[in-house]
Amino acid sequence: MNAFIPSNLNLGAEKHRDKYYLILSALTNRIIFDKTIKKNSFVPVMSKILHDVINSRYKERVNELVEMGIIEIKDRYWAGIISKRYRFQPKYRNQSLKAVIINDPKIIERVNDHRRRKTEAIQKPEHSFLFRNLMEIEINYEDAIKYVDENVNEETKKSIYKIMINNIKEIKYKYYWECSTTGRIYNNITNLPRKIRKFLRWQKNPLVEVDIANSQPLLFNIPIQRYINKDIQESDISLSLDIATYVTTFSDIKHYEDLTTKGIFYDYLMDYFVRGIEPSDYLLDDLGIDEPRDVFKTRFYARVFFCKESNFWTTNEREQFKKLFPNVAQIVSYYKQDNHKNLANILQQAEAEIIIGKVIPRIAEKNIYALTIHDSILTLEESAETVRDIIVDEFKNQYGLTPTVKIKKGEE
Repeated sequence: MNAFIPSNLNLGAEKHRDKYYLILSALTNRIIFDKTIKKNSFVPVMSKILHDVINSRYKERVNELVEMGIIEIKDRYWAGIISKRYRFQPKYRNQSLKAVIINDPKIIERVNDHRRRKTEAIQKPEHSFLFRNLMEIEINYEDAIKYVDENVNEETKKSIYKIMINNIKEIKYKYYWECSTTGRIYNNITNLPRKIRKFLRWQKNPLVEVDIANSQPLLFNIPIQRYINKDIQESDISLSLDIATYVTTFSDIKHYEDLTTKGIFYDYLMDYFVRGIEPSDYLLDDLGIDEPRDVFKTRFYARVFFCKESNFWTTNEREQFKKLFPNVAQIVSYYKQDNHKNLANILQQAEAEIIIGKVIPRIAEKNIYALTIHDSILTLEESAETVRDIIVDEFKNQYGLTPTVKIKKGEE
């Protein structure tokens, strides 16, 4: 059984070496598979897993790793709220990773038992369908490794990508996890870099991605509708209004819906935010915008959708958004009033409700191979149009929205 540790870390014949390997590998796995973890961040590690696999004395092993100067612990800890977090000491941080072998038969048995129980806990048909498809997915291993060797220069990133590729190749290293807060699915594919996805195969057939254009802003139409329903029910003035009338009355809400369903929301905002000109409803891909689209999207989320709400502090992007979409901005603030992190959870919940809860069951009924990458779906090229039609149909049925859904091949 393999574990992954920093390449410059060498343990000798320590009595608990395999247990140390397991703890360190739990830390590196979070770094590999969790995109939200930033450089030099402290990382939470599931204590229940360590307890199940090592035993109740796992904390002693963790403290020994601290004493050896390999890891450090962030002391702040609230039971049930904030778990203990760990990170490597600077000497071992940001290093490439290497595989080491765990030989302890008790650890291997407990790891396999833990995986078995996790698999048996998958009860819902849509999750059984996705898990089975995950177990069947393959990767063109040699070509994927060659691509990484030729195109990735940073050694740390290169080693991480190779581990991801290897874990897809080896069925015993595949994992499937449903977030209890949002319903999102995480597995070996969800965090795989887009440029490596082109090497994925099912029964030797390449896969395409069916992708919802500007999906997060599109999904925000769902909490907007729920806010409007609440407002209509609670306001004496609005008792006679239905959602359609409400949206027409507040034209910026309708404008927001039109932009997000047409798939041109980011282009519209880039025209205004980046170039400083009045926005139009035209697609702006060919107008020579200076800031890359992905960079702009990151900036938009960090400074508009997911930033803190305060009357004493704001961002320029947030103020500009309020000018363009005053009522939409008010609803954004409403969902962040208690905690600015709530909106991200709400959007992920809406995504899971429709993709996992509605779209996947229909795909499964048609016996189409599919895997979710949060708000997009991997499938065979011959099935892509059917999958696209199901996505559009469910958005119409559930929310009266008609999204723009694109079929992407390779690195598109």
